[in-house]
Amino acid sequence: MNDKSKKNNPPTKDGDAQETSALYALGLLKNDEEQEFEAEIASSAVEPHIVNEDMQTVATFSELSAHNAPSPRKELKAKVMAGIARLSAVNPLLSDQYVLRSDQGEWQEFHPGIRGKILHTDAVTGMHTVLARLDAGARFPKHRHGGIEQCLVIEGQLQTDGVDLHAGDFVITPDGTIHSDTHTDGGCLLLLSTSLKDESLAE
Repeated sequence: MNDKSKKNNPPTKDGDAQETSALYALGLLKNDEEQEFEAEIASSAVEPHIVNEDMQTVATFSELSAHNAPSPRKELKAKVMAGIARLSAVNPLLSDQYVLRSDQGEWQEFHPGIRGKILHTDAVTGMHTVLARLDAGARFPKHRHGGIEQCLVIEGQLQTDGVDLHAGDFVITPDGTIHSDTHTDGGCLLLLSTSLKDESLAE
């Protein structure tokens, strides 16, 4: 960051702040740049949710890559945890409340006809709060749950191994449960609390 950008062009979500926040979350800023950025967070020159989203994204990817690169993932997670703790001290808003607006967050395709938006990641437990939308006729492949999963049907209908679930229905699936047939006929919107470490058993 140069003096001109700091004085005349304060960071915005679409400008310097977004790029610097991503580098900060990855631990790629130099010490003086890191201190300068934290000062901007403390002075509210940077919106807290921008940094929090990047920190949570890095935490999510570090968890998802655990089976491929355990050692780097462990080091990365330690950095992310330290960064989150440091941000909470710099700006109390990050530890008190976090708001994700309906038009924020990124939808990702998890499987054909199945999209999800990660709303929150608990960096300590590795649990993810996910909003999932299934198109009509979408079907999850056979899988074994890698942790306890909580599911609330917000819209539509979901069938899981012969159990019909409709809007307002809530189900908890124990760790290790195998689901052979999870699908929706007309489509649905789900709120999930899950580990995202399910084991695919598809042939």
